[in-house]
Amino acid sequence: MLENILLWFLLAYLGWKLLMFICPIRAKVIVRVNPGQKTDGLILAESLEALKQMPMTALLGLFKTRFIQITTAYASDQIHCVKSFMSDTVYNHFEQAIRQRKENGHHMDYKLVDFKNVRLDENGDEKMRWVDFETEQVNLLKDKDEKVIEGDPMYLTLVRERWLFKWDDKAGWVLSAVQNLEAHAA
Repeated sequence: MLENILLWFLLAYLGWKLLMFICPIRAKVIVRVNPGQKTDGLILAESLEALKQMPMTALLGLFKTRFIQITTAYASDQIHCVKSFMSDTVYNHFEQAIRQRKENGHHMDYKLVDFKNVRLDENGDEKMRWVDFETEQVNLLKDKDEKVIEGDPMYLTLVRERWLFKWDDKAGWVLSAVQNLEAHAA
């Protein structure tokens, strides 16, 4: 009897994992992104004071969403779409890297597989938040003939980065610095 229950749970779990692989769920993060922005008809936090009341999980969700938006835009050469989420210095750095990639006739295939760990540094100023991201990614640099120049599609890369977000009263949380801590095959 117990073996049958365990077998059903195992089959249900494997079925769920297969479904998530075929059709991943895109979670909605209902937190303030930009002042006055509406999400699903809800007016979200309008000030730093409101953000102080936000649960830590919601704030981490916002930073994870920013990470996904910015890294995806960078990989797809669409960084201009998320310019309002970055300081001018960071934006210019990303834009220059994309320009160089295009001049070389290369493009990037990127897939964020998993957030292994996300840690928010709670020390310091409430208008500045350092966030450590540890993610599993597949990063491939390809030439115009789709030949892989850099990376390996068969291996995940464990990427560790520290991002600094600063509060701007008009733009909300803005990416102000990125530190590469390390990256290696997972």
